[in-house]
Amino acid sequence: MRNAAHGIGMRSRRARLTALASFALALSLGMATPATAAQATADRATVSSSPDPGTEGCGKDPKRGCKQQVDVGASVFRGQAPQAVPSSTLTRVLFDQALYDTDAMFDPADSTLVVNTPGRYLLNANVSWGNLTVDGNRAHDVFLAVNGGNVAFNEQRAVSSSATQAVTTVIELDEGDVISVELFQNTGNDAISQRVVGNNSDPLAPVLQAELLEPGDPA
Repeated sequence: MRNAAHGIGMRSRRARLTALASFALALSLGMATPATAAQATADRATVSSSPDPGTEGCGKDPKRGCKQQVDVGASVFRGQAPQAVPSSTLTRVLFDQALYDTDAMFDPADSTLVVNTPGRYLLNANVSWGNLTVDGNRAHDVFLAVNGGNVAFNEQRAVSSSATQAVTTVIELDEGDVISVELFQNTGNDAISQRVVGNNSDPLAPVLQAELLEPGDPA
């Protein structure tokens, strides 16, 4: 697992993912409503032919070569009842359905995404809290974790009984890496992770998305 800063890749679903990530950030800031949801596609994974060095769409340096364009991504959500999040207990978000999964990443038994294609990924998680105990000295957090270690988080003070949070990162991942979403709150009472849907009943929270931006170098 290697940290990364940016990437390039397929456009169609990627644009929708970026829009949804922006929407999630707006939700966290109280600037948007669920009615402005973006949609995602259910395309199968595709790999295009890699052009020869020096041809159109490829760098002129033959030593650099060209990377295949791989359409890999998954978006999973929870369609069941709200999930309890006990106080002062790290709790994994339990996902039970996939909106799309082009690379067989979703492991419903563990509520995780497992990387099958190494490379640079955009990860995004959206969560909607309910039943929070209001206490400005307490907090609620959402973590993106890889192999059990946190790689990104969003923390907010418990100033309302409900809240939406999103966390996004770009990271280099290896085959077999396991992605999950973890929640934590210390308000003193049980809270819940609740469902939010948007246009056409598209799931907005809780949602975990992973989108390949650029494949890794061949071994």
